[in-house]
Amino acid sequence: MKLKAIASALLVSLSLSGCVIHVGKSHAADVEFKEELTLNADSINQLLVENGSGSINIIGVEGQTSINVKAHVWTDDDRSHKLSLTQSGDEARLVAYASNSFGSWGSSNTKIDIDVTMPKHLALSISDGSGSINVESIGSDLDIDDGSGSIELSDVGGSVKVNDGSGNLTIEKVSNNLDITDGSGNINIRDIGGDVVVNDGSGDLSVQNIKGGVDVDDGSGSLSIKNVDGFTKVLDDSGNLSIKNIMNKVYIEDGSGDITVKNTKGLEINGSGSGQLYIKEINGPVSLDD
Repeated sequence: MKLKAIASALLVSLSLSGCVIHVGKSHAADVEFKEELTLNADSINQLLVENGSGSINIIGVEGQTSINVKAHVWTDDDRSHKLSLTQSGDEARLVAYASNSFGSWGSSNTKIDIDVTMPKHLALSISDGSGSINVESIGSDLDIDDGSGSIELSDVGGSVKVNDGSGNLTIEKVSNNLDITDGSGNINIRDIGGDVVVNDGSGDLSVQNIKGGVDVDDGSGSLSIKNVDGFTKVLDDSGNLSIKNIMNKVYIEDGSGDITVKNTKGLEINGSGSGQLYIKEINGPVSLDD
């Protein structure tokens, strides 16, 4: 079955295939099928994605002129979900969720996994309820607001902003600044071309190979920072802290846990709480206020 709809005077194509209906008393989704959407992107500068539940995989492709979506849908009823790709001005909007994900009716069992390829130069904004997110090869800015689920980001040509409730984060190869607000989960950050700002509730944090400065406000969990060109500031409530190879001054406020600092251009510690303090190769002024 093929459906065609016109959105903002542009043709959006959709195909439906592989419909499977399961009969039984299970509370799991009873209907499974796949859909495809395509939108010409010649006049588009940004893609907005809204997904209620399900995985998101987005890859930017150099030279591609359209946004292509493949969706895998599990639901109780083939009418209880919404899947659309439309254009308004210079923005494209992809909506993929159960009708009750952002509203008050529909199936709570609906899940939609989406795979997207898009022109690499487009900016990208994602609003996601739950499910893993993977984004690769984006040439512009990236903004993510996520409830839960792991996030993996790589090769982003602009700045990145992430607001995450829970789930592990892996972010690498960002050309500009990185700003993260995270509730819980481990965070791994490397190869960032600008400044890094992290406000983290709990979970281990690793930051390395940063061209700008680093500003971390951390609740609990171990923290490792190394190979940073700019000023590094850490406010840490609990957990061991290791800071090495900083080509600028380091400022630390710590509640509890061991602190290791090696090879920096200066060091100021304002309250080291409980735990052992190890410092070595500080090539600049040192101020320790316990």
